[in-house]
Amino acid sequence: MAEVASGHGGVHIVAGPSGIGKTRMVDVVAERAAKEHWSVATGRVYSIETGVPYAVWSDALLNLLHGLDNNARQVLTRGGSWLGTICPAFATDAAIADPEQRDGKARLLWNCAQLLMRVSEKQPLLLVLENLHQADGASIELLHFVARQLGRSRVGIIGTYAEIDVDRNPALREMEQSLLALGSARLMRLEALSQEEVERLVSEVFSVDHPAARQLAGRLYSWTRGHPFFVEEALKALVTSGRLYERDDHWLGWEVEELDLPKSVQSSVSRRLGTLAEDTRAVAGIAAVIGAHVRVGTLRDASELSNDAVLTALDELVRTGILTESRDRDVGDYQFSHPIIQDVLYVALGAARARMLHTKVASVLEASASGGAASHADVLAFHFARAEPDAIGTKAGKYLAAAGRDALARHADRAAVDYLSAALERLSTSLETGALMEDLAQARQRLGDYEGAMALWEKARKESEERGNLVRCARVERRMGLACYWTGRFDEALSHFDAALVVAARAEVALPRSSGAISAAGPATERS
Repeated sequence: MAEVASGHGGVHIVAGPSGIGKTRMVDVVAERAAKEHWSVATGRVYSIETGVPYAVWSDALLNLLHGLDNNARQVLTRGGSWLGTICPAFATDAAIADPEQRDGKARLLWNCAQLLMRVSEKQPLLLVLENLHQADGASIELLHFVARQLGRSRVGIIGTYAEIDVDRNPALREMEQSLLALGSARLMRLEALSQEEVERLVSEVFSVDHPAARQLAGRLYSWTRGHPFFVEEALKALVTSGRLYERDDHWLGWEVEELDLPKSVQSSVSRRLGTLAEDTRAVAGIAAVIGAHVRVGTLRDASELSNDAVLTALDELVRTGILTESRDRDVGDYQFSHPIIQDVLYVALGAARARMLHTKVASVLEASASGGAASHADVLAFHFARAEPDAIGTKAGKYLAAAGRDALARHADRAAVDYLSAALERLSTSLETGALMEDLAQARQRLGDYEGAMALWEKARKESEERGNLVRCARVERRMGLACYWTGRFDEALSHFDAALVVAARAEVALPRSSGAISAAGPATERS
């Protein structure tokens, strides 16, 4: 914090096992920064929402900018509509800058970095980005770019990830290694607590210091090996069961000989959830399906309970620390206090019930989507893709395709590949197959997978020929020619361009005069 305040900004990466205390530590840092009048914003990634482009940045920027009036926001963002590309909550009717321009993505990254530095001119800025092991590729790329710009700013970024999951996100590992090599980031690995630290934790939390408490702390350490989340959950279970109890401002019951300690985080959280009323557990399960941010209206419409019963259940969930009320009602009315709790609830539903609830939630969200369902394609795709197949028809494919094309327009190419691949599987017999293959091929080409792109274009060309769609066939031939050019296969490129012109002539379509021109900027600039 001292370095950032003096104009030496940068990124600190905090890594460790799940439950090791990463969130607790960065919360303490954020609280201290807020007390010292810093601007502080936090963004989180949740496991069942993995893949939504720029999700963690959208979360953080929404927290950072929502309190500002429109004029202040316009000044900070220089009036650009680019902010809506990262954070849809701030999207305007103004057209986003043409995504086809060769520097469209570079401008997006640069504008975001400049926004953070402008915010920090008045007071230092701390940005916390949690659970990066679940972040999408576009978010990781944006973090890498921003980190390289912070050297002489008053912007500090803390990113956290669970080490056990980092290998599932190669982009995160690559980003970390690159930033460490450049000196643009520092890495801190959190380790388990020692026995002495567990004893200190018990002593300070319960304001107790006698041999029996230290002995219990020693047993806790033996069972948990110092894992903070396990230690905390074990102590909560002892209090909930009444074996540890408070009388006359003193905690008693330290002579407990046997610890009913959970063997995993899931079993520990499940025991806490088991104390809830039946209606409360039902509401919690629906909330877990909805996602990290829960609106009361969606929860009520997706459940079979009355409005009063839902509100009573929410009160209990807040009281027991499972949900917290959101300070920002534009994000949602409630959110899970910890993503692990949401995951445990979701798994406990079972596959069949989860599909049924996704079907209900998808229908509710589709009917209530403000600005039209298409503007919420990624969320609807998430739910419809997990809903009961017989109840949704081709809706999953429809919204997956829309989400994929939106990701492609926003340069979130890895997310585009995931969405469009899933859409293609579900719409394999649709008339839209050729267009989907074209878009997926373009996304793969942007990621450097020319071989995969060519295979898709060949399928798209065959499909277009079979359907007699000469316009698409000519366009696909041209795409194939460009891909061959960028990989140095010039004779093949000319062959495809010639074929494109022949097919276009057959279709009596006049291609633009620049159709055969090649841009040295590469595939990222080519999208018609």
